Amino acid sequence: MTSITQVARSTAHRHFRRIMVMLGLMIALIIGLNNLTFHLVTKPQNIGTAQMIYGWGRLYKPMIYDSSGADMVSFGFSWVRDIFDPVPVQALTGKKFFNFGISGATSFESLRLVQNAIYVHKPKEVLLNLGSFYDAPIASRLEHQFDERILYVNRDGSVNTKAGLNRLVKINTSGAALGFNFAFLEALWRNRRGTPMDEILPSYERRDWRDFASTAQDFRDWMTVPYAPSMGASGRGSTIGPMLNDLKAAVGLLCDAGVDIHLYQSPYICGGDGAQTRAGLTLMREMAKSCKSSISFHSFNYPNAVTLEGVVITPGLSTFYRPDGHPRPPLGQLMLTRIFGLEHRPGAPPLPADFGADLMKLDAVVAENWIATRAARCYGHWEDGEYQRTLEEARQLTPVWQSLWNPHHQ
Repeated sequence: MTSITQVARSTAHRHFRRIMVMLGLMIALIIGLNNLTFHLVTKPQNIGTAQMIYGWGRLYKPMIYDSSGADMVSFGFSWVRDIFDPVPVQALTGKKFFNFGISGATSFESLRLVQNAIYVHKPKEVLLNLGSFYDAPIASRLEHQFDERILYVNRDGSVNTKAGLNRLVKINTSGAALGFNFAFLEALWRNRRGTPMDEILPSYERRDWRDFASTAQDFRDWMTVPYAPSMGASGRGSTIGPMLNDLKAAVGLLCDAGVDIHLYQSPYICGGDGAQTRAGLTLMREMAKSCKSSISFHSFNYPNAVTLEGVVITPGLSTFYRPDGHPRPPLGQLMLTRIFGLEHRPGAPPLPADFGADLMKLDAVVAENWIATRAARCYGHWEDGEYQRTLEEARQLTPVWQSLWNPHHQ
């Protein structure tokens, strides 16, 4: 006769087996979903969208890059991620593009991504954001989720033979993989139901200048009230040149690999007294002496017809900036048009006369004068009539830019 204890034990074993079977099925389902999603991510029609998904770039971008076949790659922190949408960038330049911009990326993380990218698939040219390469403190060189074990190259340049296995584990077991997959699939689903990507991707969110009236007024005061950098002009940028050891290392690797380099400073209304620009230019001039490839350096972070948007337009939605001040993809279109000289290409946006310059092409005296005069604008010092000419040009071009990039929000 079966005892109560035996019945209970048999029931427990039966339920345990069922639970284990259900758990196994759930794990198999998650692994299958993760692998299916990763397959979708790497398809040519989806890979651009995947690069613009927020939050999990440290995990996914190194793996997505393997199948990108990119001719041109950008590196840096979130400003890089937001300013270059691969889809319109490729349409403008005709080059396969990959955006390695990652939220909060440190200079060392970007250096490691450069190192890995050269090993996996050497691009023809790269875009490096100067502000992303200010040396991070040693204690915070790597941020959360950045796992060097998924990179094919170790810090010393040797090959990481376990990278493939580590990637497989990350794709199938990490919470970051699940988070990215759901965000990506949601964006894909909404797009296929008719919502344009520029209404889905966070990089396209728009600042409403009506909510930033005090900021716009500060900008006007900066432009018109004479001030001295030594007085501690808060918000107008640094007066101290940064340490650029990680940038030097990254450029050295790219030079040795024969990859053309385009260093730039993102368009922002003020960039301090020019100390950062000078530091970048000094380093690039030195490295160009022995570089196997070409180096350009375009500075855009000074008052011009683009960055004065908040001063010029009737308060409303911004074309160029997100609510947090990050640049939007239209700014990337303007920058690339200048950097690559695409002004006469069909579909290229119109540029103001004074919007960035390749400082590497200017001799030392002319470059220093260019930097000094534009930095001075942030402290209310303009050459005769220059401020009014800049405002007038901005007023003429703003409606054109709005019609290009905000056709549904006029």
